[in-house]
Amino acid sequence: MTKALKDDIIKVLVSEYLEGIGMEDSRLAEILLEKKLITPPQLMNARNLQKATGGTLQQLVVKLNYIKQDQLNALIAEEENLHTVEIDLKRIHLKAMKKIPRKIIEKYHILPLISEDEEELIILAMEDPNNYQPVEEVQFLTGMRVEPALASREGITKALNYYYNHPVEVENLAKLDSASSNLNISMKLDQLFQDHNLKEILK
Repeated sequence: MTKALKDDIIKVLVSEYLEGIGMEDSRLAEILLEKKLITPPQLMNARNLQKATGGTLQQLVVKLNYIKQDQLNALIAEEENLHTVEIDLKRIHLKAMKKIPRKIIEKYHILPLISEDEEELIILAMEDPNNYQPVEEVQFLTGMRVEPALASREGITKALNYYYNHPVEVENLAKLDSASSNLNISMKLDQLFQDHNLKEILK
């Protein structure tokens, strides 16, 4: 079989694959192929696994080690102009977690995080920031504004498992982080006073 014939066969198979999947998976497949992040045979292998076990193309190409999760997240964020977030246990929004039933958290596989800019804003880490149903439910349950952000499924899973198995430790981490932040602010203010000789003026 010549290389040209082999390439033509692969194109036909890929075309059939794209017709047999949902719009979201189809678009992702096209992007991955266009950017040469996966090969047509790898795409077909992912499709066969999808037929056998289910799951999304996004999950399967990572599971098969065709692309790293962080690289895939960056690609999706760039293509869809999405906000991305890294999971940090110290940033788990404890107040929100106590207001959102666990079944809702697990149903949508989401993790509320503290915003570094606004106190009354929840950064909602999720696999699909375009799904507004969990965003609306979290807004209703917490009474706070919610901003969706793309995060890895693995990162969310690990953080949720740790939170539900070690809630006290997570709360202690948050308290330590807050205390450290307050200490840093105090030290910066002291330095500011010294630099501008304001302590004497304010006495």
